[in-house]
Amino acid sequence: MIKHGMVLAAGLGKRMQPLTLKTPKPLLEINNISLLERAINLLINSGVEEISINVHHLPEQIEKFIREKKFKVEVSISKETDALLDTGGGILKKKDGYRRQLQLIGKLLRQTDAEPIEHALSLLNAKQRQSNQAFHAIEVARDELIQQGDDAIQALLHQYPELDRQRLRQLVRQAKKQAEQNKPPKASREIFQYLKTVMPSAS
Repeated sequence: MIKHGMVLAAGLGKRMQPLTLKTPKPLLEINNISLLERAINLLINSGVEEISINVHHLPEQIEKFIREKKFKVEVSISKETDALLDTGGGILKKKDGYRRQLQLIGKLLRQTDAEPIEHALSLLNAKQRQSNQAFHAIEVARDELIQQGDDAIQALLHQYPELDRQRLRQLVRQAKKQAEQNKPPKASREIFQYLKTVMPSAS
């Protein structure tokens, strides 16, 4: 069972201003119970025995709240008064809790059959390779259209007759003109997107 938990309470609460200008977001109340107290109670009810809380905005109010509430578990404060550490930084700063979480994850992995995980990763990797290959094939076709013009258009129409010859010719002319004038390759990108509608791709 997880014994250590962390409440991330260091945010500025900008999206809830002006409520958070004088009160830190974790101490805002719903039905006379603060968000922080609700989070702590959830952890306690889940069997957590040690709770860390990182603070930044109006930290003295949160510290005072913890002192006065006297929860039945150990609650420690991690101050980020100089600079916000973001979510990962706040967790990493509490090195003991971070180490315990890694140990728990390792234990769970040792107790888990790795074959389904390996199979899922293999499928993901295969799908990614397929997607990369399809992407590259579309890029090659687009570049050949711009470089070879009508010959490449005819060859591609033979393979994908649903393509519009006139639209391709127009886009190829625009792409060449933009390249000659050192303009952004808008037409080249349009050709790529158009080819994606008919050529096999993996998303």
